[in-house]
Amino acid sequence: MGKPFKRLDPKTRSLLMASALVGEKSQTELASEYNVHPSLVSRLKTECYQVLLSHCSNHGPRDLMLAEKKIAQLECIIGQQTIAINELKKKITH
Repeated sequence: MGKPFKRLDPKTRSLLMASALVGEKSQTELASEYNVHPSLVSRLKTECYQVLLSHCSNHGPRDLMLAEKKIAQLECIIGQQTIAINELKKKITH
């Protein structure tokens, strides 16, 4: 039988949550690295998503509309800059 699993201090728990959210390593790899059960990694990841979603849902529809409007404005600016860059590339190559 392997080593018993350890309890995580808050700092290590936060690091594990962040690593799980980034997704560079599998849950099994993280569990092995932090010496915790793989289901804990999954549970912490789910818990983190729930906290983030509850935070986002605390903002009303007005905030969502303002954010979507800002995104649309930024996408428009990106589109204009892309067109300008393409025109400059054409001028350089001709």
